[in-house]
Amino acid sequence: AFLHNLGAAVVDGFQDRVRRYDEELRRLDSKRAAFVRKLSGDASSRGANGNAGADGNNFDLSHFFLVKESLAFTYEQMQLFEEAKLQYEELSAFLPEDAWRQLAQRGFSDEFGKDGGTKDDSKLADLAMAGDSDGFRYYIKTAGRDLRGVSQHVPQYMYAREIRLLFQMGTS
Repeated sequence: AFLHNLGAAVVDGFQDRVRRYDEELRRLDSKRAAFVRKLSGDASSRGANGNAGADGNNFDLSHFFLVKESLAFTYEQMQLFEEAKLQYEELSAFLPEDAWRQLAQRGFSDEFGKDGGTKDDSKLADLAMAGDSDGFRYYIKTAGRDLRGVSQHVPQYMYAREIRLLFQMGTS
C-alpha cells in the first residue's frame, strides 16, 4: 500500500509539473506571433541590442528555451526519453538553426570585437558540444534577453542533448 501511494504521489507530481510547464509555454507562445513579426520586420522595430524589444510584454526567447528544456528534463527524469526528445525537436522547429545563426550575427562584431570571440566562447562551445545542461543553462540565464553570445552554440547544444537522449532510448 505504501509503495502504491508513493508511486501515485510521484505520478501526480509529474502530471502537475508538466501541466504548469504547458501553461507557461502556452502563455509564452501567445507572445510569439508579435516576436516573429518583429524579428522578420525592419531593424527599427528591434531594441538597441538587436532583440525584438526590451519591455516585459515581448517574447523572451531565453525564458522560452529554459521552460521548454525544463519540460524535456521532466520527461527525461521519468524515463520518457521519446517525449524529452520531442521537446528538443519542437524547439528546433520553432526556431531553426538558421535563425539562431542570424541572431548570433546581429551585432556580433560590436559585441565581441574584431576577433569574433570572447574568452568564454571556447568554454561555451565545449559545454555545448558536451551537452552540459547545467553549464549551458547558466550561460543562457546570464545572457538574459540578449542571446547573441550564446545563440551560435544553441543548435550544437540541442544536437548533443538529442544524441544523449537517443543513446538513452537505445539502452532502455
